[in-house]
Amino acid sequence: MTTYDTGNPLGSSDPRDLFDNSQNADDAVNGSGKTWVDRFGRTRVSMKGVEEAVPDAIAARDESQAARDASVLARDASVAAAGPLYPTEAAGRAAVANGETFKVQGGGNVAAYMYRRDSAAASTLLTSFPSVVAVDAVKENQLLDPKNYPAFVRYLSADAEATVRESYPATAAKRGQVYKAFKSIRLTGFDPAKPLKVRAIWNSRVVSGEPTFRLLIDEWSGSAWGTAFDSGSPSMASLGFNAAQVVAYKGTSGTKTIEAVIDLNLVPTAVGTLLNPAVGDPDLVIAPACHALTSTDTAPGIAAELAKFNANKPRFISRRKPTFSIIFDDLNTTDPLAYSVCADYGFKPGFALISSRFTTENIKLYQGYYLAGCSILAHGVQSLPMRPGDPITAAQVETEMRDSRLVIESNGMRVSGWVTPNSVLDEQWLPIAEKNFGYAFTRLNAGLFDSTVDPIRMARVSMEELVMEHNIAQAQARVDLAITNGENIVFYAHRVPSSRINSDATSMMSEAELRTVLAYVKSKADNGLCRIASPDEAISSYYQKPWS
Repeated sequence: MTTYDTGNPLGSSDPRDLFDNSQNADDAVNGSGKTWVDRFGRTRVSMKGVEEAVPDAIAARDESQAARDASVLARDASVAAAGPLYPTEAAGRAAVANGETFKVQGGGNVAAYMYRRDSAAASTLLTSFPSVVAVDAVKENQLLDPKNYPAFVRYLSADAEATVRESYPATAAKRGQVYKAFKSIRLTGFDPAKPLKVRAIWNSRVVSGEPTFRLLIDEWSGSAWGTAFDSGSPSMASLGFNAAQVVAYKGTSGTKTIEAVIDLNLVPTAVGTLLNPAVGDPDLVIAPACHALTSTDTAPGIAAELAKFNANKPRFISRRKPTFSIIFDDLNTTDPLAYSVCADYGFKPGFALISSRFTTENIKLYQGYYLAGCSILAHGVQSLPMRPGDPITAAQVETEMRDSRLVIESNGMRVSGWVTPNSVLDEQWLPIAEKNFGYAFTRLNAGLFDSTVDPIRMARVSMEELVMEHNIAQAQARVDLAITNGENIVFYAHRVPSSRINSDATSMMSEAELRTVLAYVKSKADNGLCRIASPDEAISSYYQKPWS
């Protein structure tokens, strides 16, 4: 996304390179592409690319590790199977010489133990080899990895496994395999504090000559598993089910209701399928998040999970959040003080610049503000009046708008907005503003400050006139009104303190008065009632249209 492509070497302080670097960094961090191209033309991996690559790499690593572990276990099992195997350590030691190894018959998960003879009376255990049962258990645990199953399935904790162990027949179908058939499940009326699991599911089991469906859910009472839900055994035809389709089931048993989407292609047919994990495998249960929240079932465990999740989840509202920003016009010598005051209250001001006032030194000043997140707006080359009746031609308007933007951008600062000299633009010049800028302050807003106003017809609110005659209450009331109405308010001023005078010969807007109003807005923002942003960011977020 390099704009200027100067070709300057690394470390260049050329504003154009700083602009390109900033633009490219934004693309690298916030862009949707997996790569980005730096100002030297090199393709690099973006943050999006990293985010997508890391999970794949971790998954590949885990799968590789699991495969390696299984192969090592299988290898060791085959080694253990190679004889001879002695019934006891003493028998093996008697059969070999000092320094030689021998294997002794194991049991359970251990196929054999390997020893080294040290003497006729002593030997050292070197290693043990897993049995076929242990190898199969490892393979089964890989099959039952949680990432292979829907979000509603979770493992019991290690502590719970000892007491909530399944006791169904070892010949039953594997629970993990059949759980894959459940694409979603929603529970109403169950106790969310008690673990639940699917005990059995029928897919076309024939009862009295009819293919039937049945769903059994068990609940852990604290000491034993017992039936919590039994769908009965209605015929598949009565439910509109087919043995090889994805079905939407909804059933009630007593005060409990289950809604589930089930892929019957994954459920064995014509049998009553009991579900059971292999010996040594962790049980899979239905996750608490599947409990529905109702007026009679507050499900405190689920409520806690939802509260934790919602803490970082933004709420979408159709009403736009009130937004405040501020602009200082004309490129004045007091702009450094204006910037400093605004920064104290979280504002990144905009500066509407008259390009003919640029000097070598002040360009650097505004480049610094720009890099700090401030917005730079065009305010004309000579800032010629463009009000209705002003003696100005279309060509002059074009020059004022276009050339002021180009001069600023030639110094590395992207311009999105226009501020009309003397605030008001003759409507006949509106197409020229729209051609050159993304938004403009033209005071053609019909007195409105909300989203019904076209961004090219906006108006600003004079901070100087709000606080004139020391009327801080008036300024605060305008802030409150904007929050009530959900408005986008862009304040503006010229100098700090203002060069305009009150009736008592004091400045119409002192530094202290500016600070008081900005502090008031910040207090509202801190309470979540409004948003503070730079002008570019404020317009983009309020109108929900990112700049290209």
